[in-house]
Amino acid sequence: MAEAERKLQKSPNWDEQALQTGFRRDGFPFHEGFPSLYVGKVYEIILRDGSVFDALVDPTRQYQSEGLEWRRFDGQNVGSQVVVAWREKPQDQ
Repeated sequence: MAEAERKLQKSPNWDEQALQTGFRRDGFPFHEGFPSLYVGKVYEIILRDGSVFDALVDPTRQYQSEGLEWRRFDGQNVGSQVVVAWREKPQDQ
């Protein structure tokens, strides 16, 4: 199936959170979960402080206490509790 034909994944609160700016107090710690079938896909994540990053799902510590995490392209891992929302980026971006 072509990229344009398939619906890109996004967290339940993406549409609402993408319109907001600044620090988010309500809802912390957040529970947006992770996408299914995430291997090889890039996601845009919004953090609690309002910053936006491109990231991958990092499963390297999935079976340890950390569980799945987000890995930003600057090499830092981010726990799911501070990710307000996420969405899959089209592969052509």
